[in-house]
Amino acid sequence: MKEILGFHLNGCPYCANAFRAIDELVAENPAYADIHINWVEDQDAHELFKTHPYEYYPKLVVRPRQTI
Repeated sequence: MKEILGFHLNGCPYCANAFRAIDELVAENPAYADIHINWVEDQDAHELFKTHPYEYYPKLVVRPRQTI
């Protein structure tokens, strides 16, 4: 399975909505629980920003580099 990297910002209402939407997807179909998203908080992503620039939150990147 491809790795999914998610960038989020603490306190971001859009990120909170994304987390709720993912929880709802898993509740509706437990198979989605097998998909792992490696969430990285913006403040901890200085090195990742060099290779995965982003402007909006949340941002999901499916490796190899396919932005969602």
